[in-house]
Amino acid sequence: MTEEIAQDCPVCLEYSAYWGDPGQMIQANCPRCGEFEFSGQARALLTQEYDEVEDGKMRLGPKGSRKRANASGWIREHSGTIIYGDRVAPLASHDTPKPLERANKLLRTLGASEATETGEVNINTPEYYGRTWVKDRREITDIAKILSDQGFIEIGQQTIGPTGLVPVRITAAGWTRLEKLRSIEDNQRQLDLPLEDILEIGESGSIEFKSSLRFNLKSEKNDPKIEMAVLKTIAGFLNVNGGTLLIGVTDDGRPLGIEVDGFESEDRAQQHLINLMRDKIGLEQVLNVRVSFEQIDDHRVMVVRCSPAASEVWVRAGGNEQFFIRAGNTTNELSPSKAAKYISGRFDH
Repeated sequence: MTEEIAQDCPVCLEYSAYWGDPGQMIQANCPRCGEFEFSGQARALLTQEYDEVEDGKMRLGPKGSRKRANASGWIREHSGTIIYGDRVAPLASHDTPKPLERANKLLRTLGASEATETGEVNINTPEYYGRTWVKDRREITDIAKILSDQGFIEIGQQTIGPTGLVPVRITAAGWTRLEKLRSIEDNQRQLDLPLEDILEIGESGSIEFKSSLRFNLKSEKNDPKIEMAVLKTIAGFLNVNGGTLLIGVTDDGRPLGIEVDGFESEDRAQQHLINLMRDKIGLEQVLNVRVSFEQIDDHRVMVVRCSPAASEVWVRAGGNEQFFIRAGNTTNELSPSKAAKYISGRFDH
């Protein structure tokens, strides 16, 4: 018989979660992380409050850490996920979404709440922490201020303390913005979104920004590592559901323009990318990529639209081949064994 026991959630370590037979997969329902399952081995690793151990594998760190906030957010977005012991290190490796992306997450969550339609909603709650990938009241308030400054929400009278009220209300402009976000997301995978819409929605599972194609802004010289980062993103899109890469745009959506790379013409920039793909990915994959140049403010941005590939795409680097997939708003490399398992399920041979 399944026994329900109140324990702290092994991911966020902050809220009670209820689970069953410890000898089997354990079911949790955390007010912050949502519903998920985990093994006994995973629980032992998840509850270790340090960043790295002798095996060299990442952990989630102490209670209240950035890694635990990111893990909670990821699990909340992947309701019902199952965590085994070998999934703890990848769970600890998720990048923090950009502020604009988290602001959009907050607006979507507010829009899905029935209470929002009739009045104010308190966002200083475990559920809103999980859905917006934030650590605490300060962060959720900072994210809310982004929306408030844009006129999309109004922040009401707050009460003091870590658990004090942070009431917000969606404005008419916010509802309009929300409808636009929903429309953009519905059409995201069609790969024909206007550049303005891509910039507005920000980086996601099918959108990535790169400041340049080859020029390192820090060292102020061309850098093969910058080129490789572009190729990895393209390969990650091709191996999953496709996506759009903007080159000449910073991580926070600010246009720099392809001109930072110093090409003589846009044709030369396009040919440089094709040559990189031919040498590192394979010329046949060029057929899955459409390159264009579009104007935004005073800059020209390189837009690379990638359709899903019919067969697996590997990136050649230093005599080795690497396999990448797009997961959330990051591009991740899979080990040979995990790549083989993914390929068997994703591609027909």
